[in-house]
Amino acid sequence: MSIGPVPAPQQTDQAVQATAELPGLNTTRALPYIRRGLPALRVLLVIPSFEGGGAERAWVTLLHAFSQHPMTVHVARFRPGGIFEDGLPPGFPRHVVRGRRGDPRVVFRLARLIRQVRPDAVVSVLRYANIVALLAARLSRVRTRVIVNEQNHPEIEFAQHYGAAVKRRILRWVYPLADGVTVISRGISDALIARAGVSASRVRVIPNPIDVQTVAVLAAGLEGIERRYPLPPPT
Repeated sequence: MSIGPVPAPQQTDQAVQATAELPGLNTTRALPYIRRGLPALRVLLVIPSFEGGGAERAWVTLLHAFSQHPMTVHVARFRPGGIFEDGLPPGFPRHVVRGRRGDPRVVFRLARLIRQVRPDAVVSVLRYANIVALLAARLSRVRTRVIVNEQNHPEIEFAQHYGAAVKRRILRWVYPLADGVTVISRGISDALIARAGVSASRVRVIPNPIDVQTVAVLAAGLEGIERRYPLPPPT
């Protein structure tokens, strides 16, 4: 599969460095498999869907940042559609790996996609997709790295839903297979190290990105509304 022209070595080196400095994502630290002097990265992103949520919005923002650098990102989701899918940048191939939650066939389907794409790295988002991606990568026998992104504190989620003991065992069995784990807070990092058997050397705390330009536009619009419709002074 063609991924475009191969840039000169010095250009590739500069592009990798630029990618490492993306707001909210230190790629050199979070994705330790990046080697300087190589052509554009081929990445497979695995996410349940682009339905409403903070993680989905954050990864749409990151994908727009990735589109400015020499990367080919294949986007795989278990369910098509969702309010954020229309905001995805054009040009990145999209795939649907169909399967209801808990359906083991989704692991085999994703393994088949990994064999087709043969990515340099598989990056998954949210716990269910993380577990599926880790198992599928092993099953595919493709030489790749798997980086999982954990957005929620596992113990808090386990306390809110049934099957906590089983889910803890699955986490302790599967998560140590990851080549790297990125989390959005120190609390999640501590929980995974203490309860999921993840090595501290493989965990990086990387907060979700913020689209500063969009925030500035919204803030300017809000200031205009406040000038036109001033609030009464507090009593």
